Amino acid sequence: MNYIFIDFEMHPIDKIHKEERRIAYTEIIEFGAVILNEKFEEFAEFKSYVHPQYSAEVLPQYTKLTHITTAMVHKAESFPVVLKKFADWCFQAGDDFKVYAWSENDLAQLKNEMRLKNIPAEGKYEKIVTRWYDFQKEYCDLIKLSKPISLSTALEILGEDFSGAIHDALWDARNTARLFALSQDHEEFEERKKTLCLFEEATPVTVSLGELFDFSKLHLDS
Repeated sequence: MNYIFIDFEMHPIDKIHKEERRIAYTEIIEFGAVILNEKFEEFAEFKSYVHPQYSAEVLPQYTKLTHITTAMVHKAESFPVVLKKFADWCFQAGDDFKVYAWSENDLAQLKNEMRLKNIPAEGKYEKIVTRWYDFQKEYCDLIKLSKPISLSTALEILGEDFSGAIHDALWDARNTARLFALSQDHEEFEERKKTLCLFEEATPVTVSLGELFDFSKLHLDS
């Protein structure tokens, strides 16, 4: 069994595209992912910017947050091309894997954008979306928190610092994988949980781009 961890950075669709925004409010502008083996060791990574179809430029506030510029995405390949490359990459080590992301928003975004761009959820794509798990929820259940917390706060609870740059898709995916690997060492995890009392009133110190948008208003079924 392998474990794939993925994160998307997203950007709002231009307001002129009213019909499109009813299906997907945002477009993915960066894929980041890593694969862990059955020993929870990273052995592959995937990173790609994506050329948005419905945005002429990356807004300054999103460049400030993600460090992704208009020039970077204009040089990138389209969503269908990057998605196919990503799907092929997922299956490079076989068919036995699970997919994880931090929060449910990345899966909602993927399904909505595939619908918007007329990409059927079949074949490899169907396997990816049906094997997808929300590790934010699983982690909060493990430590018995009733409300979601940020990835950096989740790491801090276990005495870990966030590695790399926040809102870089690859680093967000890699840190989610680190947290997952820590949770699989049950004895160590239980020991680290003893510090949880210091964080019972914790509020997110950062959010994913997906958490800035209300996906509940969009069509989420495949």
